[in-house]
Amino acid sequence: MHFAAVHALPHAVDTLLKTSDDPNVRNTFNPLTENKMGQTALTRVTCGLWNEENRLRIASQLLFKVDSVHLLLTKLDKHDCSPLWHACNRDYSEIVDLLLKKVYNILHDQSDKTLRAKIEED
Repeated sequence: MHFAAVHALPHAVDTLLKTSDDPNVRNTFNPLTENKMGQTALTRVTCGLWNEENRLRIASQLLFKVDSVHLLLTKLDKHDCSPLWHACNRDYSEIVDLLLKKVYNILHDQSDKTLRAKIEED
């Protein structure tokens, strides 16, 4: 999953995500699994070079599996960078917009009480 994400291979990511929900597949691919650098597939797609259109497509696919503000904003890899930081650093403006919309939607969908608990948890 990480390899497909960093090399901007949307068809490979799509196939792997389809198997991640299949109970009949033994070795499923979880897009939230971290590599040795503490990076998820979302981190890898936002820190790779070139092919912003493919990266945007992959990021939107991966965001279906993310419901945590922590993973988008404060989950740091071993370089102390979040997926949002990587996207900003690479000047991937459309991906930054997508990530910020996802954060807004997560926060907006929560009631004040639930939101506070969710932020404290993350």
